[in-house]
Amino acid sequence: MCPQEDEQWNSAVDSWVDFVRNGKDYSREFMNNPAMFRMLGNVKEKYILDLCCGEGYNSRIMAKKGAKVVGGLVAKLDVPQEMVVVQ
Repeated sequence: MCPQEDEQWNSAVDSWVDFVRNGKDYSREFMNNPAMFRMLGNVKEKYILDLCCGEGYNSRIMAKKGAKVVGGLVAKLDVPQEMVVVQ
């Protein structure tokens, strides 16, 4: 990201956290998360790497369900596309 993009993201943090933590993200709450957690199944004792996790909303949910979670942002990492694998 360029410095201007960093500034834009940083200026939106408080609004985003309010949006997520106060139940305003209806698509995540009622569509995305139910589907994702059905696909994941039981996460207890599983290791979860939650990249681009924002403020950690889903990371916290998975941790409460017993997963061992590591979350982080990758915006500043230079990761070759060949290294990104989805299984």
